[in-house]
Amino acid sequence: MIFLRAIPFSFAILWRYAIVLPILIIAMIMFGIVAVVPTLIITLIAPFLGLLVIVACSIGVGIVPILVGTRIGMQAKEHRPTNTYFGLMLPAVGYGMFEAICALVITVAAVAAFILFTPLTLDDFQAIDGSDGDAVIALLLESSPVLSWGLFIGSFALLAAVRACLLMPLTGASIGADPSGRAHTPFYGVGSGFTSLLPLVVLSQIGTYLVVPIVVLLSVPLGIADSLNAKLDAVGEFNPMTDLPLFFGIEAAIFAGLCLFFFLFFFSLQCAGGVLVYMRHLKAVEEKDKDFAKSVEKYLEADQPAQPKVDAMELVRSRMQNRDR
Repeated sequence: MIFLRAIPFSFAILWRYAIVLPILIIAMIMFGIVAVVPTLIITLIAPFLGLLVIVACSIGVGIVPILVGTRIGMQAKEHRPTNTYFGLMLPAVGYGMFEAICALVITVAAVAAFILFTPLTLDDFQAIDGSDGDAVIALLLESSPVLSWGLFIGSFALLAAVRACLLMPLTGASIGADPSGRAHTPFYGVGSGFTSLLPLVVLSQIGTYLVVPIVVLLSVPLGIADSLNAKLDAVGEFNPMTDLPLFFGIEAAIFAGLCLFFFLFFFSLQCAGGVLVYMRHLKAVEEKDKDFAKSVEKYLEADQPAQPKVDAMELVRSRMQNRDR
């Protein structure tokens, strides 16, 4: 089962990911620089399309780590990529645009459903500060908590389903090739291994959000919780710009290291699932090629005329008789 196999395989991706992490940071910076100029031009020409491109690029920045993770996962399976890291930019934008459109459709549908089944109107949402997320959440929960939680869980599940469907194509895009050996075909194998990949994506997404609480719980048995709390109490209101040097120490380094470890672990689960599904397709293609080669070989053997049986000793005797003459 891919779900169970992905958990141990994710560690093979994790330690490689830690090595290429500086390359990933540089790649994301380059992605942002490359995306700025065309985004500004498109926004000036068509503001709505520009907004969609901005969302796509934002999601694309999140897809770049997936592409890098599946790429090094395929390398762990001794499969050499046919493209460069720079070649990941275009697939990141393309699949980011697709996820952005899906997210936009899901969001609009959720808002429409909420307005349709509750007494709230657009004026109610405009009356509060849209940038204040707590106020928006409080308004939704006060109006209809059951519907709010239902739409939230449903929207999360649909977005996770979209990502699960795209993991196989993203893996192919990361190495620039389909399992057949041809250049990557957009959306090749979309939806493959969905039932196994969806739980992985859900676990990965939820685990990523819970990284800090998990590390906080682990800090108690590790004996660093009291030291961290003492430093926070001494600093008071923590300011990262001025208080970070005072706060940093062995305990903080352990805390940050654990956060990075769990974040990469949960993130690597998605990558491991995509790689395993791709390798299953690759194995199926290889078996199909072998079956085709065997069928061709049998056909050629059947097509050849039957050779007459020759008695070797009789052939020797006849040659000896010819010599005597």
